[in-house]
Amino acid sequence: MEGGRAVAAEIRKYMPLRGLSQRKLAKRANISLYTLVDILQNPDRARRHPQTLVALSIALDLHPNHLAAVMAGEKPPDLPSDANDARFTILEHRLDSIAEDVKAIRQNQKSADRRFHTGDTAP
Repeated sequence: MEGGRAVAAEIRKYMPLRGLSQRKLAKRANISLYTLVDILQNPDRARRHPQTLVALSIALDLHPNHLAAVMAGEKPPDLPSDANDARFTILEHRLDSIAEDVKAIRQNQKSADRRFHTGDTAP
C-alpha cells in the first residue's frame, strides 16, 4: 500500500495507540477536523500538504517525516532511541513550523502597512 491510503492506514493504526480521537488528533496537530476526516475518508485525493503530514506525524509522536515517507512508499525514519533526542527532534520541527508561520504573518503585516500608508484598499 502506498500514497494516501497508506497514510490513512498509518494514522488509523497510531490513533488508538496514542489514545487519540479524531477531534483530539486534529487539535493536537493544529489542523481542522475537516482536513483530518478528508485525509481518512478520501485517501486517493491529490497529494497532501507536506506541513499537514509533518503536523500529524508529530501529533502522533512519530518522527516528523514519518507520514511523508509513508506517502512516498518509503520506510519511515525512526525517532532517536533516546527519549530526550526524540523530543528534541519533534520540538525542532515544531519550532521550524512556527518560525515559518511568524515569517508569513510579518510579510502580511508589512503588506497591510504599505497599503494603509498609501491609501490602497486592494489586498
